[in-house]
Amino acid sequence: MVLKDNVVEWFIKSVIIPQQEIMDKPGFVFTKVTNPDRVLLLREVFLSEKIFSELEKQIVKKYGAVGIKALYTAGKRAGYSYSVVSKFKKITEFKDIKPFSDFLYLFVRYVGTIWAKNITYKQDYTNKKIEFEMSEFIICRLNGLGYFLVEGNTAGFWAYLMNDVTVEGYQESCQGKGDSTCKMIFAPISRLPLKKPYFGDVDYSNLDLPSKYEQINKLQNLQYSKVSILNLINNKVFKYSAGIIERNGERFFNVGLPYFYLLELELKQLNGASSVLFDISFEFGKSFINSENAQGVIDYLSAMGWGDLFIMKKSDKYSVIANFFPWTQFAENIDFSLYRGLLSGMLSSVYKKDIKFRKFTHSTISDAMLLIINED
Repeated sequence: MVLKDNVVEWFIKSVIIPQQEIMDKPGFVFTKVTNPDRVLLLREVFLSEKIFSELEKQIVKKYGAVGIKALYTAGKRAGYSYSVVSKFKKITEFKDIKPFSDFLYLFVRYVGTIWAKNITYKQDYTNKKIEFEMSEFIICRLNGLGYFLVEGNTAGFWAYLMNDVTVEGYQESCQGKGDSTCKMIFAPISRLPLKKPYFGDVDYSNLDLPSKYEQINKLQNLQYSKVSILNLINNKVFKYSAGIIERNGERFFNVGLPYFYLLELELKQLNGASSVLFDISFEFGKSFINSENAQGVIDYLSAMGWGDLFIMKKSDKYSVIANFFPWTQFAENIDFSLYRGLLSGMLSSVYKKDIKFRKFTHSTISDAMLLIINED
């Protein structure tokens, strides 16, 4: 089994990831999803692991059990949404279990290649249960929490595959807490050894792609930046290896748009939580950027998949027009706290003074999303 795992890991690193991830387009990052009838380009952005680690810590500290439930719920909806838009086949759609097992094996190895290390699992299809053991899983390795991307996301994914919305899950051990490995278990709630207080019904509706998703998020030529994430990698700004991107030891990872949209949507229901996300993103952006001019900020954000942007100054106040901004159907319901915070922090670093973009408007015109943000 070890030999097979090593061969599959090599295949994923050398063949699947280079063919699936599109990272050479300024303003856009895509992953290709191949369905029986078409190839779908799902738009993604690269985000810092540090932002999510700090966000979980602060949300749990400030909101306690309510905050944990919000993080876990957002993760469940994101994992379920990812499965829906990827058109994964549920176990109930297979006449023979072997093709499903083959898919599961390859997918787990893929996740284990880009988000973790040394991942193993055992499944019990009769009881709709799966257990994982791994090391170095992103985010939880730093904070010992993992409610959003580790527990919630995997619970949503497994709920979809098992065609059972009662699926829940949790970590039994975590390296971020000092354990030797991370262990997780997922199953219908009635078959779990423990019942966590943040378990509960989740709204899995309206998570598929709207008909205009592809049109609004289609590849466009940028006006203000010609830099892609691949350019930054080739120029040694970032280190890249098999889906993992790092800079100065800090890890970045690519996620589909529903992940940050659904997280912001859930946090917005907690009084003040959107401001927590803004402040964390602000501090990260302020400390991370290494540029003496605004073009460096434009190029960095475009390379990470955030579209095109133009910076203006009027009456000593800055405004930013972000064109071709990543869009989902949840755009009407969030405050873009993560993006506004990142951009605020980065420009504060460049201009050596605090710039905070608190105001925003957005629209979809000419088959693209336009986001305009302004200072207080």
